[in-house]
Amino acid sequence: MTVHLEWTFYRILARVLGALFFPAHEIDLTDGQLSGCESIFRRMVGGVDSEICTLPRNLTKVEFLHYLVNNKRVLLHGSNRGDIRTLHPEFQVDFQGNRTRAVFSSADPIWPIFFAILDRSVYQGSIRNGCFVLAHPSGGNERYYFFSTIQGLAQDKLWREGVIYILPGDNFSQTSSGRVRFDEWASSVSVDPVGKISISPRDFPFLNQVSMHKDSEPMYVTWLLYKSRLKHRSSKM
Repeated sequence: MTVHLEWTFYRILARVLGALFFPAHEIDLTDGQLSGCESIFRRMVGGVDSEICTLPRNLTKVEFLHYLVNNKRVLLHGSNRGDIRTLHPEFQVDFQGNRTRAVFSSADPIWPIFFAILDRSVYQGSIRNGCFVLAHPSGGNERYYFFSTIQGLAQDKLWREGVIYILPGDNFSQTSSGRVRFDEWASSVSVDPVGKISISPRDFPFLNQVSMHKDSEPMYVTWLLYKSRLKHRSSKM
């Protein structure tokens, strides 16, 4: 593909993804934040403080997770449970609809938070969500998100405290590839976390961008109506 065509293709994809979903917030850590993240990570993997409940006031949990996935060979897994010592492969459906037995994780600092705070003890129905990664022609990636739960449920009753598990990335592989891919990773073997961090709904940057869909509608309908449903809900408040 020529450079011109590559950039044209990128611009088309960026425009489509931006129209349908929400782009990632830019995160630019200061030298002081980077130093703090490194110190916390060393204490965590060293067993001094493997469970992180609080961070310095100048550092959000999303910023810390961003540092981890961009500077360490780790991935993230969100769960309601805080007592997991080993994550074992389970039969699940990946983004492409393939049923597979695996431990799933992500290299994204935000997407796993959704799984950690959605209260699965009360939620029943399909969950539609994801993080699309768009490769930039000059290097690097851009990220786009969508989050949707089924209609008829009170949004303020769906959330709870949760945990993000920090996993070694050695045995994981991506479940998709290409110019646009889903930031989903899978391991066919059990994985022991190297640490964990408590998380709450207030840590989730897209808590007010969770839409609602009909349980039986096709996925493409959920994508097409995602932002318009949020606008309609906001206009009624």
